[in-house]
Amino acid sequence: MVKARITDQTLWLAHIDDEAMRERLGQIGPGGRIDLLVDNMPIEFERLSDITDGKVAEGFKPIGSIADRWQDSFFPGEKRDVQIEYQRRNPAMRVSAMPADANPYGDIFGGWLMSLMDSGAGLVAARRIQGRAVTVAMDGVEFHKPVKVGDEVSVYTQIDKVGRTSIVIFTEVWRRERHSEEAEKVTQAKFTFVAIDDDGRPRPIER
Repeated sequence: MVKARITDQTLWLAHIDDEAMRERLGQIGPGGRIDLLVDNMPIEFERLSDITDGKVAEGFKPIGSIADRWQDSFFPGEKRDVQIEYQRRNPAMRVSAMPADANPYGDIFGGWLMSLMDSGAGLVAARRIQGRAVTVAMDGVEFHKPVKVGDEVSVYTQIDKVGRTSIVIFTEVWRRERHSEEAEKVTQAKFTFVAIDDDGRPRPIER
């Protein structure tokens, strides 16, 4: 666990006593979300989008049902020292790699993996914007490890940024050999989706 301090009902990056976690949280754009354990309580946070002197405020506010309890009981004072850690993630998708998905050498096609990533990120995007979302961009794909036939393949996602009509989803793929407990990251990328209406035109995303 990592030490942090809550002030003004906000988790500020500067008050997190761990450089690696500060750097990772700092990569999340305005409107992006992350699940953290705060003193072992799961809380979803959203990156602040307030602009001060041309800079985005480096803090996170609680959202969802826990936000109502934040003011009243969980953090009753203006300052509180807490322990935070990443909450164990549930995959957006999990499948087994099959022979039909492999090349003649037994390695899974990269295109198949990118299709899984697009599908998993699309599920999260559609749920967040509460409607249809179309993929418009994919950035930063680099394959670190091969995936073999029979491997368990998991797609993890995180909302990275929410704009007026678009949303960016950070996506990772992990593989686990079916007889092992150890998993390793295969690739990662950012997918950008645009919310559209019934006529196929971009529409604003509700905050």
